[in-house]
Amino acid sequence: MAVGEFIILLSIIWISDFKHGVPKTFCYVQALAFQYAVYVQIVTALCFAFHIYQLLVHFKQGTSQKLQQFYMIFIAIIPVVVVIIATVVTIKVDAIGPLAINCDIKRPVWARLIGYSGFNLLLTFPGVYFSGRAAFQVFRHLDQFKSKISNGTDSNDSTRAMTGNRNNTNDTSPHEIQIHVDSNHEITNSEATTTSGTRTTITAHRRPRSQSRANQIKAYNMTKAAAIRMVLFACGFALINVLASFQTVSMILKEGLFGEVHNEGIGGNDLAGAFMGSMLFLVFGLPRNMKRCFSRENSDLS
Repeated sequence: MAVGEFIILLSIIWISDFKHGVPKTFCYVQALAFQYAVYVQIVTALCFAFHIYQLLVHFKQGTSQKLQQFYMIFIAIIPVVVVIIATVVTIKVDAIGPLAINCDIKRPVWARLIGYSGFNLLLTFPGVYFSGRAAFQVFRHLDQFKSKISNGTDSNDSTRAMTGNRNNTNDTSPHEIQIHVDSNHEITNSEATTTSGTRTTITAHRRPRSQSRANQIKAYNMTKAAAIRMVLFACGFALINVLASFQTVSMILKEGLFGEVHNEGIGGNDLAGAFMGSMLFLVFGLPRNMKRCFSRENSDLS
């Protein structure tokens, strides 16, 4: 994404009169380099969605060596192949031209389908499917965690279980009474008394219920954060590619396959590029930042 943004920023050199002052060679290099950067992004996102799908839906314990090789080959080869095809087609039909702030495939409109406007849209469907299935699986685990915590033996109130085992008063064997309490509470009265006929020992054991419950809550929060990330990733994955392809699809419906893109202002591609950074923050930063925000509010209220 950083490479793509840097490529677009190079247009500042001719910002005063970009449409008429930008060299044609630079225009082709910028457009094709940006195509390649976007291809790498969409292929990497698809591999990420498929990998999470394998882990959560098919319960794969790890990544096999063959699958790792497939990811590397897919990410390295597919963008190169597609950009070669786009280069041949765009040069042959002279499809690249300057738009408002950058160079892109401009005419005919059908040539844009070879670029990220069409290629990314095709990869959106399997990517959203993999992400959606993984998110659904995470929500299922989330429900299981929630039911396990709510139906567990632990509670906020202290629970004490006392068991006594006395055979008879004449038995000289030791008798034991065990008092089990939560780790959040202390034993206040535990005294051992010994008589000549019977010896009674009272021992206090702390059950690790509070620690177990804390671990369950921690696992629940981690699962909840993962579910939020997967839903945001699936929605952002679809939204970015729909925005990038919306202008091309609308131009095809309006002017046909041999029309020309007329973009005097901000288009769908610009919105898609601007939304990429927001999507990264939403996917990888939102759950943690929201948690910090709410914890700060709770501390202020207390």
